Amino acid sequence: MVAADRRLETGNRSLLESNKQPAMTSHERQGGNTPRARALANLIPKLSQYTRGSDRRQIIRTLSDPKQLPALHNLQSVWVDDIAAAEREAAGERAVLNGVKFLQVKSASASEVAGDMPVDSYFLQTLREICGHLCDMEGVFADPMALYGGLLNRLSRTVCERDALQLATNYLCGKGELVLLPLQRRHHVNKEGVKCPEPVEVELYVEGGNVHSKVSMKHELGLYKRLDLDLLNLNVTKGYRWNKLVEANNPLALEELNSPSAPNKEALSSASEMRRVQYELVKSDKIKVKPWVFVDAEVVEMINFGSGKSVRTLHLSIPDTKNTGGYVMK
Repeated sequence: MVAADRRLETGNRSLLESNKQPAMTSHERQGGNTPRARALANLIPKLSQYTRGSDRRQIIRTLSDPKQLPALHNLQSVWVDDIAAAEREAAGERAVLNGVKFLQVKSASASEVAGDMPVDSYFLQTLREICGHLCDMEGVFADPMALYGGLLNRLSRTVCERDALQLATNYLCGKGELVLLPLQRRHHVNKEGVKCPEPVEVELYVEGGNVHSKVSMKHELGLYKRLDLDLLNLNVTKGYRWNKLVEANNPLALEELNSPSAPNKEALSSASEMRRVQYELVKSDKIKVKPWVFVDAEVVEMINFGSGKSVRTLHLSIPDTKNTGGYVMK
């Protein structure tokens, strides 16, 4: 077995083992009988207490402790319905492809954003060329356009951010006192004075006759106190609406951690409504204050295109540099 396959199987095995659990009793369902469920059950009241007391230092200390907030989380493999939209979005990405940087990105025109005309970039042109070269290698049996399409699935920042935001929201909002928001929304439009997202990193290589890839994408999230957002007179959070959504979602998130193999339709519906509220807030021009706490989220996926195996994970961290008084957000 080749080394890359071993890495994928090891990753899959460790993630599966972390999700194994015995049959659940009604009492265990409330508190959580898996390590992650227990961590979440303990974290929720602490975040609620510290936020009510405006104890930012204790919030950061708690979230920086991997025993309180697990750093590594499993994500399902990504799938994008509109591959053309994914390509348009990827064309506006800064990227690092096999160590080569592609950092000059033109602003997308209105026609390109709307999808009325094709859009391309030097990064995507180079990516297609490398896909073709790898598939032409002796002993490699792969279709270059299928390989290119599979990579585009992983290059949608909108989809990647949505998955990271959904999982992180389950852990970071207490009982509704905190609101987690993405800090950059329209990534392919480089507005003047707005800091660009970190470049997406793509590694592409052949091993054992199969094409392998590792795609890493970083997202910057921010925790806001709901009371601070209420002062901005935002209808989205008025009337304890956000609190009610979080309080309804918390037990569903615990149940999903206890039974990861059984999709919960109610949990999916709850998460969808919470995301809708979060992106309503993001679109508001009133939110110009710094987050109370910065959160970094990195989604990493390792793919073996020959065997079809992949491992996709989310890495959460509380960056020291951004959460000190001297950090200036652009």
